[in-house]
Amino acid sequence: MSLNELVMNSTDNDQSIDNIIIVSNVLNQTAILISDHATLSPSNLTVITETVIQTLDIIEEWPAIMKAEGNQIIQSFEGIVDAVLNYDNDTNIDIVERNIAFKIRKVTRSSYNKLTFTATASNGSLMIDTDGNSTNTIIGSITIPKSILNVTTDAQIKVAFSLYEETAFFPIRDPPPNTIVGSSVISARIAGVSDGTQLPDPVVITLALKTNNFSNPFCVYWDFKAAEGGGNWSTDGCTVEAANSSVTCHCNHLTNFAILVDISRRTEGPTQSPRHIAVALDMVSYFGVGISLVGLILTIITLVIFKKIRTKDASKFHIQLCVSLSLMLLVFVSGISEVSPKEGCITVGVLIHYFALVAWMWMGAEALLMFQKLVIVFVNVSWYYHLAVSIVCWGLPLIPVTILLVVDYNYYLTLDENDSG
Repeated sequence: MSLNELVMNSTDNDQSIDNIIIVSNVLNQTAILISDHATLSPSNLTVITETVIQTLDIIEEWPAIMKAEGNQIIQSFEGIVDAVLNYDNDTNIDIVERNIAFKIRKVTRSSYNKLTFTATASNGSLMIDTDGNSTNTIIGSITIPKSILNVTTDAQIKVAFSLYEETAFFPIRDPPPNTIVGSSVISARIAGVSDGTQLPDPVVITLALKTNNFSNPFCVYWDFKAAEGGGNWSTDGCTVEAANSSVTCHCNHLTNFAILVDISRRTEGPTQSPRHIAVALDMVSYFGVGISLVGLILTIITLVIFKKIRTKDASKFHIQLCVSLSLMLLVFVSGISEVSPKEGCITVGVLIHYFALVAWMWMGAEALLMFQKLVIVFVNVSWYYHLAVSIVCWGLPLIPVTILLVVDYNYYLTLDENDSG
């Protein structure tokens, strides 16, 4: 009886961590067997790989897989993939099970341009494609650029693609609140290129999202060494490039990739407002902002043209406050819909953040001036004082904005299923 038949015929009592460890050991021995036997035929390699993938497709539904050993199972499977990739023949393998799609392609170095693996769904069944011509629903794709030739000297480029529609092998350990794996898991391996190798150009990953009413999707890869060897998701080297119903990422290395999303906005019922209500809310927002802008501009004009008012210390501070608020509202009105490209969305977020902080600084400065006028009473407010306050109020907000941009500019993106910024 083959391994997948034993697993298929297992009972609930058999679905234990101990038996998962046994399966992992069998997979490790299989990888050694393939590496040590140079005479296996292409059909034998295909049968072995298919049996292994059928086994994975079954045991990922075992309850125990979530607890501990998914990381080890995937490592064992990738050992087999590496052994098959390094095998000295021209075997191309295509295997599709219920929840796992797998493909190996071997291309001569001289004819390699780039390679895209696309997993699609049709009538509930997975399909795989490397031509990019499929009209079915795309679950995920990964493109390996031509510059991969710079990190391998092999005469033949041997690439293995995998897609796991379920994510039981890749749990989030100690997840942030309301965070889940919101996509399938897709991976690529190249013979002679180890996980974590820095690539000259990023691989491009696109994954369809499985969940609605989400926010803040971010690209992650599976780090086998994280969580004290238990494996966990990491964002290192991966960035979100675009997002709506699917998310496009750039990552500078190869391994297993997915999208994590925040579902704190999820509700039991639909969250999309009817179109007429959305339009009405937009009109109210723009009308309110317009009225505010008119009021601020009239205030600035009044304070500037009347000398008796303009020369007062409080008026000088109030003009600066009105200017910062006006700029913030102008950016909001002109740029709130600039969600694509991503750079436009980030720019709008940065400017709104900056001008809001400047406005708060001037509010604080006005409060301090009021304290000096009413409590200290006899205070001399010179032009040096005005200059110093202006430098602080306009300059200090640059610090938190710059820090946030340096740490991760994606914090300025709030991405919903129908937005990209």
